[in-house]
Amino acid sequence: MALNNFVLRLSSEPDSIGIVLLDEIEKASRDVITALYQVIDKGEWTDKRLARGRGIQTQTILCDNLVFIMTTNACDKEIQDYAEYNEETYVDVGDDFEEAGHKFESRLRNMLRSTFPFDDAFIGRVGRVIPFLPLARGHPGFQHPLLCNMMTIAKVLIEKEQEKYVDIDTVDVEQLVSSKTKHKIANIIVQDAIPEAGVRSIEKLFGSRMGDRLLHSVLLEKGGIQQGSKVEYHAKEDDKQIDFKTKQGGNSGLGEDDEEEDRFDDLFA
Repeated sequence: MALNNFVLRLSSEPDSIGIVLLDEIEKASRDVITALYQVIDKGEWTDKRLARGRGIQTQTILCDNLVFIMTTNACDKEIQDYAEYNEETYVDVGDDFEEAGHKFESRLRNMLRSTFPFDDAFIGRVGRVIPFLPLARGHPGFQHPLLCNMMTIAKVLIEKEQEKYVDIDTVDVEQLVSSKTKHKIANIIVQDAIPEAGVRSIEKLFGSRMGDRLLHSVLLEKGGIQQGSKVEYHAKEDDKQIDFKTKQGGNSGLGEDDEEEDRFDDLFA
């Protein structure tokens, strides 16, 4: 019903683009697959509703402004092996990179043919098969985004963490992280994360190393951290330690980290 309503609403907004995500399509019923055939072949969606006293009412809806995306775990092992043994193709984003991607897509299409619902008729109607490569920690000397995406995600999550407890009913704490400290914290978290577990692993570590610890300190007023406090973070990569303390008035020099190590040495004494 929710999907019917979404498709119906988008049909009345021809200037809008809608995206329908069908997660783990291999678990879908055959009725769903049949409906997809109709959408792919005719560009139409059949909306069936039970109207009081009038039985089933059927309406055909055009789907010209809808994009259907399907996900599957069917080729996980193949994708992980490809990422492990073809790392060099990530470094050069030129013609070789594009050609390698197209060849791998063809391999995945052939593999999917043995998995429901990807028979020849179905897979032939799929516009693109795009592999989601495993998250990577990054490697010295390589700054390609495909090899550093865990660091990118970690830094985004740090920024979200900074906004987490500002001006909410139960906790009001401003978290301050300099650019240099952000990189250190991200690196510590990434080294402990499990790439195969995806973003969830990174989020869980942020909860335990930053968010949950800070919340616990605020609720217990531990270390003088009270409502309305500003706390500064510091990190030592060698010991994989992340800590914070209440900011004492004045300009802390965040963004200029020359004195940061000295100011926080007492945290790790």
